Amino acid sequence: MDDFVEQTLGNDALQRLMRMDRGGSSNEKGNRLEDRYATYKIIDSFLKIYTEEPTLELAHQEKGFVDDIVIKYPALSLKVNYQAKDKQQISWNELEANFKCQYVVDTGYHRYKHSKTIALIAPKEQYTKLSTSIPHSISNHTECEHFPNDESFSRIILDFPPLREALKNVVRKHNDDSHLETAFAQILGQWKVSRSSLVKDIWDNVIANAKPKLFVKPPHIPALEISDRLRRILDTAEKVRYDLSDEALSIDICGFTYEISVYDDDYKEKILMLEKRRPKSPSDFIELWEGMK
Repeated sequence: MDDFVEQTLGNDALQRLMRMDRGGSSNEKGNRLEDRYATYKIIDSFLKIYTEEPTLELAHQEKGFVDDIVIKYPALSLKVNYQAKDKQQISWNELEANFKCQYVVDTGYHRYKHSKTIALIAPKEQYTKLSTSIPHSISNHTECEHFPNDESFSRIILDFPPLREALKNVVRKHNDDSHLETAFAQILGQWKVSRSSLVKDIWDNVIANAKPKLFVKPPHIPALEISDRLRRILDTAEKVRYDLSDEALSIDICGFTYEISVYDDDYKEKILMLEKRRPKSPSDFIELWEGMK
């Protein structure tokens, strides 16, 4: 990339790129605004990565002129670059040259058909100012986005409705605000420790490690189904209540609950065992559950 930048954009641009690369490496993932916005984009991409964009990538501090967050959409041949700012005075003078250079690098060096440069702004008044004054030289590939940078997860979820709606689409108990906060924290944690930039890998780890089972079933996992015979067994068993969803079969006996989930590697074997053993009483179920541990 260095040779391309020097030959195409000049030595001054190359020196600026090298200084930015050194600075970004020293900061790693310490910027709160970047991490939390990246987490929002991971949440918002849930359905997309299991359908049309399985190789969607989200990177942090990638070498470039606009490098705080980078999202790559291979199916669209699109690269989106974010520069995050959280200060009370922001000017396009500090962004314009780098946005212009990044577009040239994306389309000329990385060979993307489409490139976007986004100013990610935390202060609402600065977002309003910048979004109405984008310089003409970068206006065809530049946008502004606002994202709050409060310390509190609950405050961010409340103040940014798109994040709240995205969370409600991925959690099982979407009407419970505490579940929304817990889900956000777990996804943020996986983003920070992930060695992979593939969003699908991050989501697979989130779902596999989630405790309790917070998240809805990804579309590539078949819905949990039970036979009519097992329904009759559960309907006629003593003191049994059960609930069946796409993700799990929950069986309750006198307040004691056992769940068989599609996320369990052996869930099909457990369903077959229930049908084969035909438990009728609370003691039958408890004995069966003990054997399944």
